[in-house]
Amino acid sequence: MNEHTVAIDAATIGRVAETFDQAGGWEMAKWPHSNRTTRKYLAGIPELRDAERLLGQNGFAIVEMSTLPSMPEPVQVTALTAITSAFGRSIRVFDAQTALWRTLDVDLSRPSGRSRGTGAQPLHLDFVNAAMPPDYVYLYCLRPDPRGGGSSIVASVNGLENALSPSARSILSQPCFVDGRVSGLLEVGGDINPFPVLNSEDSGFKVRYTGQLLRAEHDQATAEALCELDDILCQRTTTLPLASGQLLVLDQRQVLHGRRVLGDNQESLPEDQRRLLKHGFGRDQPTLNG
Repeated sequence: MNEHTVAIDAATIGRVAETFDQAGGWEMAKWPHSNRTTRKYLAGIPELRDAERLLGQNGFAIVEMSTLPSMPEPVQVTALTAITSAFGRSIRVFDAQTALWRTLDVDLSRPSGRSRGTGAQPLHLDFVNAAMPPDYVYLYCLRPDPRGGGSSIVASVNGLENALSPSARSILSQPCFVDGRVSGLLEVGGDINPFPVLNSEDSGFKVRYTGQLLRAEHDQATAEALCELDDILCQRTTTLPLASGQLLVLDQRQVLHGRRVLGDNQESLPEDQRRLLKHGFGRDQPTLNG
């Protein structure tokens, strides 16, 4: 246990699962209960109020539920989705995926630095190129990497513009950066390519950054500005090795996130023994604490 973590015991998890109708499994497409009813119940769990406080202070929090992965799948999904409602309204982002929770397994055929790959995934904002990225990202660990890699990383963006040189700040404020394209997505708005890394508009996302921008072609001044930004973020990075049953909650308006490289010889591991997470998203709402 560390200063970023709150623990919820098995009895509390059981009561949460019993309070709400159990989902059929990870394919659940939406939370079937009213937001008001769910949050009224969750407000009575002090550990969740503590987690919400940590989230506000640091931009991330870990909710430890060590007994949850051993429970039946419908109980896991019900309890996990209810508990994430303490932070934000669950949203489904991928149109082609009908479930709220996306599976993050290990795919050896994927580019190593991308989602589900085996390499390090650079710090980034999920859906950096969308008009309204999710306010919250949820990463629930079912199985850590048995080779000891794949730790999550987070870095604060608060006050980042003041840590940059004037020239870098000016360059990164220009809408000249491109990453991918928004297509087939729900609840995140349209494509905003090209976009500024330092967002001068009042969108709630002051920094729109992905380490993938370092790999694109830029003039020398722009490349140097991106490197300066990335160096500062690296100095701010916290490494979080998630254990089974731990839920990492990220406020994308305050932090970027990524992943350390997975352990060696992933190809020698059976698929059902490799790192396995569930990935969800939330939209902001009034806090439990106020």
